[in-house]
Amino acid sequence: MNKLKIGLINLIITFSLTGYAQLNNFDLAKYKLPEMKRKSMETDINAYGENYIYDRKYSIANNQFKDESKYNNLNANLNFDYYSNSAKFQREAYINLYFSGYYDHDKRDSSIDRINSSFTTQQNTHLINRRYITNRLFYETDFYFNYNLYNSQYHQKNFYDSTESNTENNSQTFYGNIPLKIGIGRIEQVQDARHAVYIFKELSRNGSVSPDKTDEQIIEFAQFISQLNNKRFFDSRLKRMKQIESIDSFLRANNYVLNSDAKYFTTLGDIWDFGGRPIRNSGTRLSGVFQPGYYIYDYYSKDLINEYDNYQIKKRSFVLDGGIEFKHEKPLNLYWQNSIDLNCYAGIIKGINEFDHFYNDIKYNIPNLRIGFKHAIGFYPNTRTDLTFNYSLEYIQLFDKTDIQNNIPGIEGKRISASAGLDLNYYISPRFKLNATFSIRDSWSDSNNFDLSYVNMNSTLYDLSTNSYSSNEFIKRNNFQTHYGLSLTYSIF
Repeated sequence: MNKLKIGLINLIITFSLTGYAQLNNFDLAKYKLPEMKRKSMETDINAYGENYIYDRKYSIANNQFKDESKYNNLNANLNFDYYSNSAKFQREAYINLYFSGYYDHDKRDSSIDRINSSFTTQQNTHLINRRYITNRLFYETDFYFNYNLYNSQYHQKNFYDSTESNTENNSQTFYGNIPLKIGIGRIEQVQDARHAVYIFKELSRNGSVSPDKTDEQIIEFAQFISQLNNKRFFDSRLKRMKQIESIDSFLRANNYVLNSDAKYFTTLGDIWDFGGRPIRNSGTRLSGVFQPGYYIYDYYSKDLINEYDNYQIKKRSFVLDGGIEFKHEKPLNLYWQNSIDLNCYAGIIKGINEFDHFYNDIKYNIPNLRIGFKHAIGFYPNTRTDLTFNYSLEYIQLFDKTDIQNNIPGIEGKRISASAGLDLNYYISPRFKLNATFSIRDSWSDSNNFDLSYVNMNSTLYDLSTNSYSSNEFIKRNNFQTHYGLSLTYSIF
């Protein structure tokens, strides 16, 4: 009898371990999305400031002066993401609104009273429309738009010589391009399959469901989750109640539920809230791209005391690029993700910088080559935490096309940069996320007359101005930067 009990226990343990191993080893790449639409909106607001008040007493003249300094800054971000998937179409939209306000007041009784304030607003829109001619062959028509508005005011009184300065600066920047692509391959989101595995796995831990699930059963459950997430609700509380009821009904209808006690429902609710993030992708895509674009920059500085010191800058550029883009997403297992991006572009930038005085107008004609490689490894140890390590390499080459007859100076130079970073997310609640980042970057640049030290694959090569121009024959720079950040993000829906 004892031998029979021991045998049954061993059989149950072996059966359970086999089930867990099957769930852990499920290949997320097997999952294919049904037709779906997803929307999300996130916002983060951060404010910080410093205020100093201190007295100083000078022993020479026995005078006492009060110095006061105030510094305050407010930043706000609003992000909207949209994703839809069907056999014929993939559509994505990324919209970002950014606001920043800054106020600095520095008053020193012995010398100056200075006020410096600024306001910035920026809007980015990226629309992606990918149509599949066959299962893998596609063409794509995208749209990218960026607009930035900036205003700053500066006022200073000098007590020691009774002079005063009062200036206002305004600028606006616009850039838009229309990438046209044709390619082969398909990448789809697979986090719903991961979510299904998590639900089965956690419920089987407490004996609520059996762990022996086939790939077909996991995929069927994942497709049900995808379709359930497509339904929209105006009340988040009612949405969660309806979703939990639907998941419970699905599990019961398929006879998966062994024990439906309180622990079953609390576990199901917790995994439903946290197990569906972050986004995981699977697939490979290769495309050729042709992208014309246009850039506008207007800057106006107004001296409210001396109008002769007013000046204005206008920049206009036409950008034409072509190249290849390669993207590979591989979920190695439930806990690891491998992502590779490779981009290579060749193009030309033609434009002019106009100045009302101080400088002569500058025309430019800049053929260029840009190559970028990025590799990211994602780690997802549990439903609340994800960590991503990434590194990238970039190479940019500008070619000299001097045209003396048309007064177009040539620009020649190159830039090489390498960077690495860590990105950590922790979900305090389903809607509240803590994010921490750390990155390093090292770059080397060499140019005949322009400073290229801050140019990268995503920056505006066409934003060449007198600020980066030098009369030196060569400009060589080696920059090393570190960055860290900490933020809280709230997901509206």
